[in-house]
Order: sequence, then structure tokens, then C-alpha cells
Amino acid sequence: MAFDVEEQVEVATVEPTEQQKLSASLRELADFYDAHPELSAPDWQTEFTVFNVKKEDLPLYAKAFGSAEKYFDEYSFQLQRKFGDKILLRTYSSRETVCERVKIGEKTVPAHVVPAKPAEEEKYVEEAVVDVFEWKCPDAILKPKPVEEEAGDGDGVSN
Repeated sequence: MAFDVEEQVEVATVEPTEQQKLSASLRELADFYDAHPELSAPDWQTEFTVFNVKKEDLPLYAKAFGSAEKYFDEYSFQLQRKFGDKILLRTYSSRETVCERVKIGEKTVPAHVVPAKPAEEEKYVEEAVVDVFEWKCPDAILKPKPVEEEAGDGDGVSN
């Protein structure tokens, strides 16, 4: 005697992470070019940027990159690593998040005239002494914290 038993099993679906989606997309693109060698590849370098990386996460990227270029300008601090000659992965953090703005002196800005613009008249600016700053972006930011610093001093409060 045979019985038909219909068993219902609930299957949980797990959404892939952003990293898994990116990896799958890159593999799909690589497979596409491998399958179609008759097609031209892009002539330019492709750049991927991870924005708003926190100061405490930069050592993780530096360690994972192994070898990276450090770059900063007036507004940002970036780490970047090339993968072959076609792909660049870059982290982007605001400079004030990572670096310290330090006053290094003063300078005198001579009196001058700012030329007129549409809807604005010419403007005279008097001589002024202004502060001069530079950014100090320590190399230590790229090194992981020693274990004893992360563990705290035993009082249950994280430093």
C-alpha cells in the first residue's frame, strides 16, 4: 500500500551581500569576455570607490590591499589599489575624518580688488593676516590597533 504524503518545507531565502553581488557581477563580466574574444574590451581603467570609509575601518582596507597608494587632497583621504591594469579599487573618506588640521603659521594677504561679476559690483578687500593650516595624515592610521588597546584596561569600558 502506497501513500502520497505532501510535505511542505519552508525554505528560507538569504539575500546575497553587496560583496557577493559585486563578485558575481565581475565573474559574469569576465565570463562574458572569455566567451566573446571577438569583442573589444573597454580602453579605459574601471574604478570602484567605497565612499565614507570610517577612520577605524581604514586599517582593514590597508591590510587587505597589502600594497596600496595613499592619496589626499584638500577634501579627501583615499587608499587605492590596482588590480591588473584595468581595475582600480579606492576608499574615500573626508579628510577631516582621517587627518588633523594643524595651524602652522600666519600670512599677510595684501589689499586687492575683486573684479565685478554679473549681478555683483567690484569689491575692495583690505590687507589681512590669515591663519595658514596644513593637514597631518598619520601613517599610523593604516596600522591595526594592538590587541591590548582594543581590549581596554579591564574596567569594562572600551577606550
